[in-house]
Amino acid sequence: MTSSADRVIAATALALALFAGVAAGDAPPGAPDAGAPKPDVLPSVFEQSVRREVASRWSVPEDQVALEWTRAATAAAARLGESDARVRLLGGDGGWFTVVAGPAGDPLALRLHAGVSTTVQVATRAMAVGERLGAADIGEETRVRFGPPAAPGERQPGVGWEVRRPVRSGEPLAWPAIAPPAVIENGKPVSVLWERGGVRVRLDGVALGDARLGDVVGVRVQHRQGRLSGIAVAPGVVRLDGKEQP
Repeated sequence: MTSSADRVIAATALALALFAGVAAGDAPPGAPDAGAPKPDVLPSVFEQSVRREVASRWSVPEDQVALEWTRAATAAAARLGESDARVRLLGGDGGWFTVVAGPAGDPLALRLHAGVSTTVQVATRAMAVGERLGAADIGEETRVRFGPPAAPGERQPGVGWEVRRPVRSGEPLAWPAIAPPAVIENGKPVSVLWERGGVRVRLDGVALGDARLGDVVGVRVQHRQGRLSGIAVAPGVVRLDGKEQP
């Protein structure tokens, strides 16, 4: 059995251990760690200046611009003061910028990936290679598209577009996962156009492959030996290079 003297010694040893831990700076359970590093926070005026510059570069509203800093950039920018809000953007390919900021004599170069919050078309179900989009397969969601905004003439996916690799439900519908339907079909009749110096010739031909708008496709023209190559410019229409003789 444990004697009362042994119990006193054990209690005294425990008290000394607890006191030593507190003296060494150990926080009691549940207490915040005063020595833990604080999360890096970018000065609001600085980040607002960067967002304004990106919006101006891309001609979009400021509230649509999304900024994603690298970890190193966040740590460095957190040391900037509100007076360092003047920034200069370099680059921009794919939405990646180098932001130059800070004192004129010792500026910082910070990496940033920018995007635009926009409405994107997404798959409403999983689809396999070779399937064609139906109206019910196309949904819309507001997401951040990293990189510059879509060009005004950029084609949007629509009914009939072809799935070129497996697509997950909720995945954005975009190239190269999907592609517009072919406007030229192998073995089908096509109109073959040729122009040079104001002379325009239209001939009947047969497609020697499938092609989407802008694709190169081979054709065979009636009463002519061999194969010609042209560009698919419209459904059932192929334009020859002006150097080719029809």
